[in-house]
Amino acid sequence: MCAELVHLGGFVPDDVVTVAANTGSTHFVGVEQLEAFENEYKEVPQDRRDEFLEDRRIQVRAINKHASECEAWHEDMLQARSNEREKAKLVRAESIFTRLKNLGYTSELDYFGTGPIEDAHRSNFNRAKALTDREWARVGGRFVRTMNDYRIRRLEEAVYNPRRKILVELYDTYARQPAPPGAIVDLLPDVVDVAHFAAFDAIIKLPEGTEVNAETFKPAFEQMPTLVQEWRADVDAQLAALVIPGDSSTSGVAEDDFSDGSSSLQNA
Repeated sequence: MCAELVHLGGFVPDDVVTVAANTGSTHFVGVEQLEAFENEYKEVPQDRRDEFLEDRRIQVRAINKHASECEAWHEDMLQARSNEREKAKLVRAESIFTRLKNLGYTSELDYFGTGPIEDAHRSNFNRAKALTDREWARVGGRFVRTMNDYRIRRLEEAVYNPRRKILVELYDTYARQPAPPGAIVDLLPDVVDVAHFAAFDAIIKLPEGTEVNAETFKPAFEQMPTLVQEWRADVDAQLAALVIPGDSSTSGVAEDDFSDGSSSLQNA
């Protein structure tokens, strides 16, 4: 009896293997099982062979049913373990974020979400082991450094930049006004430079939650004449530092040229 007939007749348990998604499945029959069946079949009297074959079909169907049930149970167990692992990872993640919130990083987690933190510390979030105080003492510092970086980003984006926008509008209005009487500098710095002046930078970086508006910047603008003079003196000093005595490229420029330039500004 050939293997194909044995398989089609369902006389011997077989294994189903999917070779490729587009080619379907292939059935394999164990050689030893096939030979054992053939030898047993030959020993059966001719008048009992039909009964023998039917009994074998019943046995094989029972075996296949049991095998399917075992496979389904195994898949369920694997899925259950996977679910348990995912739940454990979620519990661990929640523990990490709770600790970070307790350290004062709630605003950063609300602003950026938890995704970037998980990406930055993927190995810690992929573990299913419960987070202990001892482990946190070892890895917590890495999270704190990450959260401090995100705090700087959040303050720049959500707190300082809106204040800088207020300054841009106020400075635009200020720059359009005529120079005050007695002004000795007729060149104003760029608003980017103004934002770095200590008086303005201190206002921009007032603690989060402090209301900052046009009135808040008023004392700093009152210092502008002095601040601009200091800024121009610093610019002149930097330019002078670039001039190398005896350099042929500047040999045609007299020192008085720089002083004359300053005088022209003072007289403006």
